[in-house]
Amino acid sequence: MKKALFGILCVLIVAACHDVRKQKQLDQLSTLNTILVNIQQQVDSIDIVAWNQTRASTQETRRIIKANYTTDDTISLEFAQKLENYKAIEVNLSHFEKEREQFLEALQRARNAVKLLRNDVENSQGDRNAYDKNIAIEKKRVTELANYFAQWLETKTKCVNSYHDLHPTILEFTKSL
Repeated sequence: MKKALFGILCVLIVAACHDVRKQKQLDQLSTLNTILVNIQQQVDSIDIVAWNQTRASTQETRRIIKANYTTDDTISLEFAQKLENYKAIEVNLSHFEKEREQFLEALQRARNAVKLLRNDVENSQGDRNAYDKNIAIEKKRVTELANYFAQWLETKTKCVNSYHDLHPTILEFTKSL
């Protein structure tokens, strides 16, 4: 009788420990999913139309300069640097939509992976000993995505700010050509 009671007690303790570990894993996956949802909302809130208008404006302005600027015209070194910076803005913004689509695809893959892993943990499917390792892998992926998004958004924002600084001067120059 004592052995049976001891055996049942051991099983209950192991089960309780497993439930605590399982809940911790589910909490970690919920946190990862929340981070991914927040990033998704930030990406969705970006005004694509305004960025595309900025890109189109730089392209049109540069087209006018290419069509009307000759090598006989002289400009200062400082203004030449502004033109180079303006060109860099166009190049950087021209990749915006493609980069955004690639990022959204990576974000969706990460969300799917977290969802599948959560499903495995909830239903105790697969190798339970690998859950923590798999959660760590997904956590690393989510961190990389968050860092990439922050860097990408900062770069694009700097481009738009540079555009607003340079465009009036460059536009005035095109009127003088």
